[in-house]
Amino acid sequence: MSTTTKKELIDRITQSTQAKRALVKATVQDFLGEIISELAKGNRLEFRDFGVFEPHDMTAHQGWHKTRRLSNESMSQARK
Repeated sequence: MSTTTKKELIDRITQSTQAKRALVKATVQDFLGEIISELAKGNRLEFRDFGVFEPHDMTAHQGWHKTRRLSNESMSQARK
């Protein structure tokens, strides 16, 4: 699986539409900005035949790293 950058998408859209690159870049950036803005407000975005974007609370994952580190330290001490 490869990675496609925003620049590559802009270049493809520019080529396929024959629009000015600056206009395509501004449009793509505005579109992504609107997605970010809506998610920041807690709104769910649905694009038919594409997918759904919804905000998630990431705070639940913070304790896992500490717990994992503590269990590794406990195991290291037990081996001594």
